[in-house]
Amino acid sequence: MSLEHWDLCLQRLQGEFSTSQFNTWIRPLQAEMMPNGELCLSAPNRFVLDWVSNKYQTRIKELLSEFAGDGLAPTLKLEVKAQNFAQAELYVTASSTCFE
Repeated sequence: MSLEHWDLCLQRLQGEFSTSQFNTWIRPLQAEMMPNGELCLSAPNRFVLDWVSNKYQTRIKELLSEFAGDGLAPTLKLEVKAQNFAQAELYVTASSTCFE
């Protein structure tokens, strides 16, 4: 599997979903290939991650398998971007400082 397969998947999903669905749930995902060959999709927050996991993960895997063409089930990892946790942590720290 490669990032090219993800690009093909995006093109297909854009045709299958309404513009608002695609822009809300799929477009925010960022893809990265892991050293072990796993495709990692990062969501901007937990809500998007949960929605994609529950509603679209099966279809995404079907398309990735189709485009990879090797007959193997793709290994897909979904996660929330780490930077969001750092920003949230920074915000909490700043808030607690303001109230001291």
